[in-house]
Amino acid sequence: MADLTGIIRKKPDHLERTVDEPRERTLHQVVIREIDQINSAIRLFRLEILGPNGIKFLPGQWLDVYVPGVPQAGGFTITSPPSRAVGLSFIEFSTYEKILSDDESSPTRYNFHKTEAQKPPFLHLELAVQKSPLNPPAAWLWLPKNKILNKIIQVQVGGSFTFPPFPLNNSSKPLDKVILIAGGVGVNPLMSMLSSIAEKNFPLLQVHFLYSVREDLPPPTTTTTTTTTTTTTTKEILFLDRIAGLFGGYGDSGGYGGYDENGTIGYDGKKVGGGAKVTGQFNLFLTQPQPQPHHHQRTPSPEEAKARRRPHDYPTYHRRISKQDVASALGPDKDTSAVYICGPPSMTDSFVELLTSSEESGGFGMGVDRVLFEKWW
Repeated sequence: MADLTGIIRKKPDHLERTVDEPRERTLHQVVIREIDQINSAIRLFRLEILGPNGIKFLPGQWLDVYVPGVPQAGGFTITSPPSRAVGLSFIEFSTYEKILSDDESSPTRYNFHKTEAQKPPFLHLELAVQKSPLNPPAAWLWLPKNKILNKIIQVQVGGSFTFPPFPLNNSSKPLDKVILIAGGVGVNPLMSMLSSIAEKNFPLLQVHFLYSVREDLPPPTTTTTTTTTTTTTTKEILFLDRIAGLFGGYGDSGGYGGYDENGTIGYDGKKVGGGAKVTGQFNLFLTQPQPQPHHHQRTPSPEEAKARRRPHDYPTYHRRISKQDVASALGPDKDTSAVYICGPPSMTDSFVELLTSSEESGGFGMGVDRVLFEKWW
C-alpha cells in the first residue's frame, strides 16, 4: 500500500497556525489546581503559577500548553484577567487577617468570603478547554480529574489579539466604545478583556457584548426573533453568569472584574458599590443546533427545563447575531469604536467583511485598525 503521508493534507496544528504570531521565549511551570465541569463539552481550569513573580500577559492572549507525554503544544486562550496572574493574589488566604483594617467601613478593608464564587486567591491562569478527543493536548486535559489534578504542565504566552487595541495607539481619535462579538468558545479571549475593563473602571467607556451560543433546549414558542425577557438557558453556557454579573445583571461575576458577588471587594482589593461594573449592554443570542439525520433528540421534561432556566434582565434572542444587531451596538460611533470578534471562521469572516466594507457596498466603513479578530478552530 502506497504511503500517502506526504500527499494528503492534514489540519494544521496550533503551532503551525500561529507560527507568525508573537510569543514569549519563557516557558513557565504551572500546577493544575482546580477543574470545574461547565457542561458535557467544556472544562474550566485554574492553573496555579509557581513562584511569587507571576506571569505577565495581555487580555486576549493564549498559551502554548505542553502536557506530559504529548510532544506537540496545545493552544488555549487565557480567560482570566492579567491581575489574577500578578500582584496581591499570591498572598495566602490566612495572611489577609494581618492586613485587614479594624474599621469595617474603611475603603482599604478586604472583604473575602469562603464561598464557591469567591475562593481564596492564588496566582493563576484560567483556561476553558473544549472536549476534543482528536487534539492530543486537549484529550490529555480531559482525562479523569483525579489523574491530572496537581500535575505540573508548562505554558508559554503568545498572541496579538489583545486589549487595548495597539493599532490605535497613534490615533488622534479617542476610544469611546468597545464592541465584543463572540461565537461559542470564541468568548474566551473576550472574557479576559471584559474582566480587565471592569477592573480598570473606565467610567466613560461604553461596552457592548454580543454573545452567540448554541442552545440545547427548544426556544419558547412565543417568539423566534424578538427579545425574550422571562427565561433562558443559563446553567451550562460558558461564562454567562460572569458576563451578566459584570453588566449588573442577576449573574455572579465570580470575583472577576475586581468585585465579589456583593459588590464589595475583589481579589485586587478595590472598594466599589453594587450594580454594573462596566457601562453598556449585554445581549445573548441562542441558536439551535443543526438537526442530525435519523437522530432523535429527547425533549426534556418540564422539571429538567425548569432547572436549566431562570429569570434574567438582559435581552435574549433565539436567533443568530444580525447586521442590525451590530449596527445598533455601533451606532454613529464607528470612528471612536473598536470591535473585537472571535468565533468560528465563517462567522468571523462575515462580520469583519461587514464592518470594513464601504458604506456604498452595504458595509459600515470602519477602519481596519479598529476591527480586530481571531478565529477558533
